Amino acid sequence: MPALDFGSFGMPSVGKRRYLLGFLWFLLATLFSLSTAFAADIPNLSWERGREQSITLGGNTQDQYWAISLIGPAGEELQLSKSSANASGFFVYRAFIPLDYPVGNYDVKVQSPTEESIVAHVHIELAQNYDPLTDPRSVGGLAVLAFTLLSVLSSQNPDKNDSSSDDAQNLDSLEGGNHGIKFGRRGRIDLLRLGKSKLVFTLDEYRHNIVYELSSRSSVLRRIFADGSYLQAIFGPLGALTAFAGVLLGWLCGTHADTASNVIPIGAGYVVAILLLGLFDALAGFLAALTYGLYLLTHGDFTSIFQVRGFLGLLVMWCGPILAANKLRPLRRSASQNYRWERTGDFIIPAFFIGFGVKAMLFALNGFTHQHNPVTKLSGKIALICGAAILLRYVLEEFASKATPARLEYLSPPNTPEIETKFKILALIAKVFLYLFFMFGFLGWTWQLAACLSLLLFSPVFKLLFPNPPNSTKIFQLIPSGIPGIIFMNALGLLTINWINSLPIFAPDKTQTIFVLTALPGFVIGLFGLFGRSPRSGDRRWYMRDKNRVLYRFLGPVFLAVAALITFGVLP
Repeated sequence: MPALDFGSFGMPSVGKRRYLLGFLWFLLATLFSLSTAFAADIPNLSWERGREQSITLGGNTQDQYWAISLIGPAGEELQLSKSSANASGFFVYRAFIPLDYPVGNYDVKVQSPTEESIVAHVHIELAQNYDPLTDPRSVGGLAVLAFTLLSVLSSQNPDKNDSSSDDAQNLDSLEGGNHGIKFGRRGRIDLLRLGKSKLVFTLDEYRHNIVYELSSRSSVLRRIFADGSYLQAIFGPLGALTAFAGVLLGWLCGTHADTASNVIPIGAGYVVAILLLGLFDALAGFLAALTYGLYLLTHGDFTSIFQVRGFLGLLVMWCGPILAANKLRPLRRSASQNYRWERTGDFIIPAFFIGFGVKAMLFALNGFTHQHNPVTKLSGKIALICGAAILLRYVLEEFASKATPARLEYLSPPNTPEIETKFKILALIAKVFLYLFFMFGFLGWTWQLAACLSLLLFSPVFKLLFPNPPNSTKIFQLIPSGIPGIIFMNALGLLTINWINSLPIFAPDKTQTIFVLTALPGFVIGLFGLFGRSPRSGDRRWYMRDKNRVLYRFLGPVFLAVAALITFGVLP
């Protein structure tokens, strides 16, 4: 190899040094630029707490041995779960960042058995506002509960002209409409003749008349005004004081809460007090909400649509849970029944599910207002308190049904006129408005909103257009009803959520999809219920027949246990 000739350049030793230094500078500059370019490929992300955050990776991450986690400065680690692959072979890795997660800088680490690398830098920051689309896990659970309760509350009552309907209504834990109470006997308190007192007679007559008059106009208002009948039957004039207590608590809630920034009180005291009062008397909770709303209106606190939606959420929470609970169990049962566990279920099951419902309603306030409300942090404890309150109320109701059945029957008359058609149409329009108003806060204007609305309104519209469709006794036997029906809908809904969470889609699309799919089970059951309203004359549901008595007695406690596990979140 011939030597290089540097003669033409002059001063050979100096020329060698100059070119050597130039080569070294070029090498260092190249290496530095490569490392800078590589660092620039690692993105810097900002994630808010209280949201589901996700990243998409492909290539070698298709290997099932790869794991992705969020690594904190002190070694904290939050594992990201992996979806199925999309058509391009990419995966969505997701993690829900808790509201109490430490704020700071983190790294997203991709790791396999043989190598690991940092693919992103993340800064965890405080949550500014609540966006329900970024929290599919919680919103999905709320959707399952909401559609389950809507299915139960809108269930078709047995045909009135069916001779077996009364028996079926007594025997099935969730079939009773509870629009009226009929005992046909007198109890010990009835024999005291409290009704001879002018004050007692006037108050009893007032409640009787208003309940009767509302029967032809509004089923919901009728149930609200009839709800406290058991208290008035037991305690006379003192039982009517709950309405005044509701007005007082509603006003105090307004005067002691900072309503300028949010209509949801920061402290839980008045929220829980009105909630408990509403569980014992829906009218008291309703009046408390109206009084609180009047205070907000006169002080100009309804500054946005979110504030209005939050107030309506409070109104539903303060008077709605007990109406749902009363739909879940009959106040009386046939005297020939000897299944003690079933009557125990009448007490315990509504307490479980409505306690769980209150917890979901508290969380829903975040979605209505698009804010993180401090009261939702106590939702678990509040749910337990509400469950205990419902049990106490049922004990009082049971006492009233035994000690003063005649007064109770008068205050909540069983024979009332049916709702007029024009009021049914107005009620349907109100439902459309409320569904749109509430679901828009979670979904926005999307096709999923229209789909959910269509699924929810199909059965009510069908009933209005075709009040007496043909009845199929076979379909009646196939429909999951009562406690098994609720368990079935919850289980199917939770399985649907788990399946959607495994798909390679991002949180907003996931939340919107969950709403549509979790509405389908209730829609299908409601559709079958339109044509399977009652059994054959003298028959009952298949599991209530004498030949299935052993199975019935065995499955009763099993369903009770499963319902408890679902309520406390142990199951899916």
